[in-house]
Amino acid sequence: MEEWREELAEIRAIMAENAKKMAENTEKMAENAKGFAELRELQKKNEEENAKRQEENAKQKEESAKRLVELEKFIKDIGKNVDGMNKSAGMIAEEQFLDFLTRTMTFGGNHYDAIQQNIHSKRTINDEEKIEAEYDVLLTNDVSVCIIETKSRAREDDIKDLVENKATKFKKLFPIFANHKLYLGFAAMSFEKGVREEAKKLGIGILKPKGDFVEVYDDNLKVY
Repeated sequence: MEEWREELAEIRAIMAENAKKMAENTEKMAENAKGFAELRELQKKNEEENAKRQEENAKQKEESAKRLVELEKFIKDIGKNVDGMNKSAGMIAEEQFLDFLTRTMTFGGNHYDAIQQNIHSKRTINDEEKIEAEYDVLLTNDVSVCIIETKSRAREDDIKDLVENKATKFKKLFPIFANHKLYLGFAAMSFEKGVREEAKKLGIGILKPKGDFVEVYDDNLKVY
């Protein structure tokens, strides 16, 4: 009997131990379930935040693209305005110089009988060579012709174009002046550094406005 009681006590102790372990496991499972729930909540929160960020990024991209279009339009408009101002300045300069030359009809010590503006010519030489050029102002008499190029601002390339392009083509485009002396002049509101000196070196006359007057530097012109 005593032996049976001891066995029963052992069984009860084992059952109690198992119950304790089951309780501990249940508690751990509850903690794990709570942890999973928190993890799912955190994941859901992260997904919502990511979706919000993506939406904000999409809006920012859309706004940036819109600003870029507006900026490009603004820059284009500025370019148009600058071009318009340059053209206006060039037209004002050309009219001022044309008025001066029309009144004086003199350049480089030569008196001219006729003045023409904005002359464009195109020719085909020997059925092969096609040449074309435009001249702002031409002064002519029986023995001489003078090309006057007008710009709002004179640059080195402008001088080069006058000498190497327009002057070279002139007598081919206008054979009537084949035996005339050809002179060159450059009229501008302003000149880049060194351009006036280079023009003078090449024997090109200079016209530059000074208030209501026009300053003329036309000594020692070269015959082209």
